[in-house]
Amino acid sequence: MKARTVRRCCRPGALAAGALSIAGFVFAGVTSAAPLPPSDPWNELPVATLATQPVSALQLGRIKIWLEFNTLADVIKVAGANPIAHFEDDEASYDWLCYDADAHRQRLWFVSDTDMGGEQRMVTSIVAMLVEAPSDPSAACPLLPKALSSVALDRAIWLGTRDGELAKKLGEPSSSLRDWQSFYSNHRMLAPRKTPNEEGAMDDDVDESSYLNVRLVDGRVVQLVACKLTGG
Repeated sequence: MKARTVRRCCRPGALAAGALSIAGFVFAGVTSAAPLPPSDPWNELPVATLATQPVSALQLGRIKIWLEFNTLADVIKVAGANPIAHFEDDEASYDWLCYDADAHRQRLWFVSDTDMGGEQRMVTSIVAMLVEAPSDPSAACPLLPKALSSVALDRAIWLGTRDGELAKKLGEPSSSLRDWQSFYSNHRMLAPRKTPNEEGAMDDDVDESSYLNVRLVDGRVVQLVACKLTGG
């Protein structure tokens, strides 16, 4: 598949590694005590090799959060009150929410790129990782309601997924880097959209870019970055 120049989702954490805010202060462009979402190791996207999108939505219990359609406000409505955090520097700007699925020792972030997410703060990427110990419910990453504690991407991939299952569902990765694999699709949208993203007028000659980057340890996914962006 021919490579295209496509804007990448904001690179959480990579632009401000280790930068966290202190209550009442703004440090390194961060305006919340919430931990920054971690990043993957790619500085640039690989050549797109997937014929179909690796990710379009996240399933939270019986609730589906669609990338590029649902907003951070929508997430708060179903997952519980949580202040929206913000990061900004000369290269990137995004907002995010952080939650823990404590029973599974999982932490996940809903991220809205400032440019691509628009004024509505549409969710443009989802980041998740395993954490070693249960979190403090009073921290900046509150616990998800028990009804939403069953979490998975729409291709039934999530933390703990085996590498063999990844290959079965997505095929060969577009790129590998150390203990990470990248599954990337990018194509011109030539047909009406099949998801809630179809609402509103949209030129049918635009790029749809979607990637799922996963970190594998002992053959299981322990961290992931899922993103979808549509642009000219």
